[in-house]
Amino acid sequence: MDANRFTVSAAFVLRSFVELAINDYMESNKIPKTEKNGNGATVDLDLTQKADKVLKHIVAVDNSKNADLRGFRNNILTKTSATSIQSLNGFVHNKFQIPTADALRAGWDCSVPVFIAAYGSA
Repeated sequence: MDANRFTVSAAFVLRSFVELAINDYMESNKIPKTEKNGNGATVDLDLTQKADKVLKHIVAVDNSKNADLRGFRNNILTKTSATSIQSLNGFVHNKFQIPTADALRAGWDCSVPVFIAAYGSA
């Protein structure tokens, strides 16, 4: 997909792929998608919390992957990043928030280690 011509679509697809990979990794590794809150009630984790759990699991299994995941942490999990999960949501739901093609390409590139962890190498 040409991110220069279809920037909002590319943002939507990136957001979808990240969510799918995170959820699939959690299912295949039996990582819970809920936790107890301060009141003892079970609550669903949001995508950022799920992604954080997945990254911690990947590193626990193979510490050498820690450096590979730095870009994902900085670009996808950091809330102020142009390709954070929150920004990707904004691109989909706010007609005045438009991503840049370069930021989206960086988001795709840094997500590759998570995609490989979830689905294996091509």
